[in-house]
Amino acid sequence: MKFLKPRSAAVVLFTAFFLLSTAYAFKVLPGNAPDEREHVEYVLYLSSHHALPVWNWPADRATWEARQPPLYYALEALVLQPFRNIPARWGLRLMRVFSSLFHLAAILLLWRAARALYGDNWSALGPPLLLAALPMFVFIGASVNNDAAADLSGTALLCSVAISIATRKPL
Repeated sequence: MKFLKPRSAAVVLFTAFFLLSTAYAFKVLPGNAPDEREHVEYVLYLSSHHALPVWNWPADRATWEARQPPLYYALEALVLQPFRNIPARWGLRLMRVFSSLFHLAAILLLWRAARALYGDNWSALGPPLLLAALPMFVFIGASVNNDAAADLSGTALLCSVAISIATRKPL
């Protein structure tokens, strides 16, 4: 009798990653993540103005991230919108936890890609476990920046290619 099945172990992995990234989101002090202040300012601008900022750097440091594609920031602004009146520190934590969901989704998609290539067995847990165990992946995922969305997009592409290879169907 086996103690744990691969799918159950995957659920444990996903839960552990989410709890760890949430702990990072709450424990890392504001301003200690790379460029987080500029990313937060972009989200706050979208949340308050409902329009894209004009990139005016170096004259205006607050618009530094305005050169980035707006999808991630717009999603963050939508999540933040109902909580406009909470203290800034809790708004930052909310944005960080939301950002970590992007990395959680990337790990889920990597597991799906590995299952397509290796089957539904213990081997398929290797790639998502390796990714979830990288401290920098957890740290960056638990901070406000668009790298989480880029990582998710790249993983979605990788997953679609892996499924295409495994099923021998072109994309």
